[in-house]
Amino acid sequence: MRKRLITLIVVVVLAAILITGGVGFMQLRKVNQAAEKQYLAAAAASFTKNINNGISYANAFADIKDAFAKKQNKTATAQKQASDSETMYLRATIISSTGEVIYDSQGNIESLDNHSNREEIRLAIKSKDSASSIRRSDTLDQDLLYYALYNKAQNNVVRLASPLSSLQSTLLNFASVIFVVMVFAALLLIMIALTNLRKITKPLHQLEETAILLRQGDYDARIPDVHLDTSDLRELSLAFNEMAHAWQDSHRKQEEYSAHLSAVLNSIQDLIVVVDEFNWVISLNQRALSTFGRSLQPSESSCPLILLTQDSRVEDLVEKSRLNNKSVKTHMSLRIPHGSRRYRIVASPVQIKPATGIVVLSFTDITDTYQAEEMRSEFVANVTHELRTPLTSIRGFIETLRSKENIDPATVKHFINIIDIEAERLEDLINDILFLSSIENESPDRNNIEFDLNELVDEVVVFLDDYAHDNKICLIPEIEDTILMVKADRDRIKQIFINLIDNAIKYNEEGGKVWINVQDALTIEADQTDSDVAEIAYTHTGRNSTDSLRMIVLTVRDDGIGIPASQQERIFERFYRVERSRTREMGGTGLGLSIVKHIARSYHGYATVDSTPGQGTTFRVYLKIGL
Repeated sequence: MRKRLITLIVVVVLAAILITGGVGFMQLRKVNQAAEKQYLAAAAASFTKNINNGISYANAFADIKDAFAKKQNKTATAQKQASDSETMYLRATIISSTGEVIYDSQGNIESLDNHSNREEIRLAIKSKDSASSIRRSDTLDQDLLYYALYNKAQNNVVRLASPLSSLQSTLLNFASVIFVVMVFAALLLIMIALTNLRKITKPLHQLEETAILLRQGDYDARIPDVHLDTSDLRELSLAFNEMAHAWQDSHRKQEEYSAHLSAVLNSIQDLIVVVDEFNWVISLNQRALSTFGRSLQPSESSCPLILLTQDSRVEDLVEKSRLNNKSVKTHMSLRIPHGSRRYRIVASPVQIKPATGIVVLSFTDITDTYQAEEMRSEFVANVTHELRTPLTSIRGFIETLRSKENIDPATVKHFINIIDIEAERLEDLINDILFLSSIENESPDRNNIEFDLNELVDEVVVFLDDYAHDNKICLIPEIEDTILMVKADRDRIKQIFINLIDNAIKYNEEGGKVWINVQDALTIEADQTDSDVAEIAYTHTGRNSTDSLRMIVLTVRDDGIGIPASQQERIFERFYRVERSRTREMGGTGLGLSIVKHIARSYHGYATVDSTPGQGTTFRVYLKIGL
């Protein structure tokens, strides 16, 4: 911009100087011509007076020629370029009223033609006064200034002529002086303009530099010292600073809004993905980015939706939403880096016109709910199946007793015993289901008390001793004589021991042994390779932190029949039995180990099994409890 201003200033100054000099030269030329004309008029009047007083033409011409020569000599010092012949030339001619040449200072009047057609002669005769003209002389072959004066006394015209070359030489001298003055004035004006240009353009430079800083993201940039600016651009600078301040405030609010929006989106547990009209991802929250596990940054470069989800069904859902111009939802399973998960997907088109074609996708993880529904459905089916067997048996024996009249008392007593056994099994199954439900819905802190864990082991051994004796199994508690105080729900910990020891007795051989042990986890190498780990987040207000708790390990080991390796991973499932027929014969409900697992989960623990068929089984339950 500065270069353009410099060029403009130079052009304007030069144009002004040239126009001024040209106009001055033209005016000087007119003035010079007028002065020359006045001199010729005075000479013509003097010449006319002399000839009217009887002085001969030659003597009268000699008088005015001498005066002309003196005048020319005064200007000769300022006219070095003009030749002497041009400087001293003055021609006098007397023409009659009919145009004939009476006298000519050149002396050769016979060769001169009639002058009535000459402009100055014709006008002087016509007006009976004076006339002048500038034209080229055919005789001298140069431009002359002619002045004709009508002589009333003799009815003729006195004409004097002087060459323009002498006049032009004078003008050239003046022109050289004018040119020097013009050059000096131009240089002086340009220097003054350039000297003040920086001061004049300083606000513009500051404006340009500040605008560049704003464009580069420096929203604190302002034009400095605006209050000291006295130029005409002060108002522009003030307006620019106000605009920059408004822009900064708007950008700050936009950043705050974007930060709040980003915080809200990132705090949402659902996966949020925004796609444009071409199904390219233009935005997504942090949850979606981490879940899909793609190395993508839509803020830097967009990517197709199918690259993110790797499932064309999602794109079909987006197209359906866009076509119907309303929200569309469905359930589907997607394969992500951490495995397959099931989502409820809602595709909602943006209704605002500038965002036409943009669709917002919401992915809600319903895997746990879906699995819970399946588990619930499976649980209902299993419960129904488990209840049907004893109910069918009970109803069968009742129908038998009802249909036969003469049944001996021994048979009736046998049937009643069977009905009682099946009813007891049915009661045990219902109690286990209710107990399992209570474990899942109640807090473990509900009935916490302090008790001696070693004493509890002795109590359980005494409680099951008769049952073990009937099955010819030896129970061996490996506990120390010290007190091991803990704080937990005593009944639930007792239930763990009862279920594990009961299973160890059932699935053992005659003469077998069952060892029961309690100790800190630090003394045992926790092998989780074949375990069903039940570590779940527990957020109850009473147990927000488990840092102050210690891990206790309950161990029940037997030397019984063992469990096949292929079935060890499933034995903690509800109603799962290694040998269904044998388990039913022994009165098992299939929920014992599932109850153990859920109690362990409620105490931030887990249960493991280590078994070798024919050599025995070891169950370990890890519990994080107080004291």
